[in-house]
Amino acid sequence: MAYEVEDEIDWSDGTLDEPPSTPAGRYYLAGDKRSCPRCGSNKGGLGKPAVMGFYLPLGVVIRQEMADGEAKWKPRKPYKMRAGTARDTMKKKKKKKKKNADSSHNQIASRKHWAAIDAGKTTDGALAWAVRATDRWLDEWEDEAGRRAEERELARENRGAKGTGAKPLAKAA
Repeated sequence: MAYEVEDEIDWSDGTLDEPPSTPAGRYYLAGDKRSCPRCGSNKGGLGKPAVMGFYLPLGVVIRQEMADGEAKWKPRKPYKMRAGTARDTMKKKKKKKKKNADSSHNQIASRKHWAAIDAGKTTDGALAWAVRATDRWLDEWEDEAGRRAEERELARENRGAKGTGAKPLAKAA
């Protein structure tokens, strides 16, 4: 059974009489579109329906748990990198090195999957391992994001305390 996001949302705050009539487990990331993908009405338009699909704020991650065999995701093979020309090599030397960041969970899972295949795992085993490894990575990323947010808040509090003559707050462990 697919994980349904709507079951996790508390609708008792009185803003909506009922949950939006989107398909089970459907959500839209904020900033993806200016109009509702379900009904097509503009966010700022006059013809908004009473109940629209719901949007998540930026930076929110929702994990959708799938039963075994239900996932249809297949990792894409990495592109073949070719050796560049002399001109490309000179351009690369002049530029600063940038760290290649994975921009989506699918890319991270795909890289982990193909690394497992290269290490000798079977296709099914590599897929299961990639999903578990991506979940672990996401847990670490969320913990790190929480820690950074706490540090920013602590720094903000310390900046406010500097002008008052009060002692700066001790750093949280």
